[in-house]
Amino acid sequence: CEAKWIFQEAFSLDKADGKTEAVSLDTEEDKTKKAEEKTKKAEEKTKMLSAIREILKMLHAKHLEPVVIATQFESFFAKVMYSQDIWTVCDLDQQHWQRVWQKFQKLKRWQTKAATPKHIAERIDVRIFDQPKAELNIKDTADWFLAMFPDETAGSDRGHA
Repeated sequence: CEAKWIFQEAFSLDKADGKTEAVSLDTEEDKTKKAEEKTKKAEEKTKMLSAIREILKMLHAKHLEPVVIATQFESFFAKVMYSQDIWTVCDLDQQHWQRVWQKFQKLKRWQTKAATPKHIAERIDVRIFDQPKAELNIKDTADWFLAMFPDETAGSDRGHA
């Protein structure tokens, strides 16, 4: 789920921006082009996710430093991402992911202590990382827990959500 979160944070073009799609009056040719475009985007996303997973594997399993990955393996990833993209993946992994994952794990602990409505329980699922703005949703869910269940969230977890 880390790779999906990094993709959503850094590379997703379909971030929620509040825009709604107009009613389509497209011809069959237009619809075919849109379908081909959608397929191409899906393929690009799959390639990008594979590249992100490989970078994460290099960071975690092979214990390579970001500078080594960005300089020595730039050509390996060249068909999918630029050098700056490699740095972005490394930065999100090292500077942000642990904090986001800890908040998510805290929510899972709080969920076991309190009766959680279905709409909140749905936000405490790893599939949240497939969605744009996962970190914001996690923070909002933590704020909801703090407001609704102050006793269950009290202690060392409180105030660090």
